[in-house]
Amino acid sequence: MDLNSVFKQQLDLYELLDFRVKSPDDLVKLTAFQIKRKFRHQALKYHPDKNKGNPDAALRFHLVDEAAKLLSNSTAKKAYDSWYIGNFLKRRKADEHIELQRAKLHARERAASPKTQGTFDLATYEEYGHLLRKLKHFEVPYGDWRNFDKNPSSPKHKLQESSTLRLELSNNKILRNKDHLIDLLSEEFQATVFNLYYSSRNDYANDSFIVAYASFNNIQDTLRIVKTWNTNKSSNSTRGALWSHLEDISPKVDPSIFSFKHKTDLHPAIQQRLANEAVQID
Repeated sequence: MDLNSVFKQQLDLYELLDFRVKSPDDLVKLTAFQIKRKFRHQALKYHPDKNKGNPDAALRFHLVDEAAKLLSNSTAKKAYDSWYIGNFLKRRKADEHIELQRAKLHARERAASPKTQGTFDLATYEEYGHLLRKLKHFEVPYGDWRNFDKNPSSPKHKLQESSTLRLELSNNKILRNKDHLIDLLSEEFQATVFNLYYSSRNDYANDSFIVAYASFNNIQDTLRIVKTWNTNKSSNSTRGALWSHLEDISPKVDPSIFSFKHKTDLHPAIQQRLANEAVQID
């Protein structure tokens, strides 16, 4: 394997040999003896004789061997180190800066709403479910139809909280425009945006990222978008104009509340509790 192949495959030769490189100075301090010692340790760990039938270990052993050969050559090491600093170290520093900005954003949001951020009250959902079972048992219509507003001043979403996603975005002038962001979201995820609003805690002058909340027409679209994000956020496929400006997508309401298990999958104590409630409805 030559350097061009290494560059093309974006291989971290130091990671292969189990070195922890944090700065260019760490590269200068590495000696041929240290490289040789690390190679021996990794070679023993991944040697095919100790990992029979494991193709991943065989591949790792081959890469460790190639890494040691290249880094033991002073000319090759100098060329690789120059490339490594411009790719891995600078990228790592940029990633650390992004994580710091995001941590500040999350900390500010938690400070503003410490009681509700990232949690939900299971007892409230159980009580609400109990009420719905009573209504169904006594065939009572759901909703206050006598005071129903047929012509509301502004439309209301039946499941506003459940269909809302929290978006972390680059602090970009276009993305700060509500209409533009709605258009980009609709095009990216092929879903209608019912409403969109920005966090009141956004610091547009100083932060690298901002937070927006997008409500979609239904829960199915909301869950599909979360699944699409989790599946494709680390890949280079299925990306539109908005994708490179998205840092994170998460549901405003914990999606686990939409996972309905079959009754036989529940704990026996819960099954008995549901059976009792069905009999004792008043």
